[in-house]
Amino acid sequence: MKAGEASVILPITDDNKVIMIQEPRTPIGKVILALPAGMIEDGEEADKAAIRELEEETGYLASNIELLREYHPSVGYSDEKIKIYLL
Repeated sequence: MKAGEASVILPITDDNKVIMIQEPRTPIGKVILALPAGMIEDGEEADKAAIRELEEETGYLASNIELLREYHPSVGYSDEKIKIYLL
């Protein structure tokens, strides 16, 4: 399955608190805690997508982030690639 690319950001505040969001997940019928994340839009840089998602989902702003890891979460059936950034 062709899935595309997504960015995730691990936002840690100056007082060492991790900022997470509550997200309803229909497939499992639950609301979960998650890191801000989303698909990278056409022509968008992955780091800019992470910064955009952080602001859209939490209201927090970021300018300098660091790429931690890039991975393929479901290689058995998808080519999805996720990039994880640290704030």
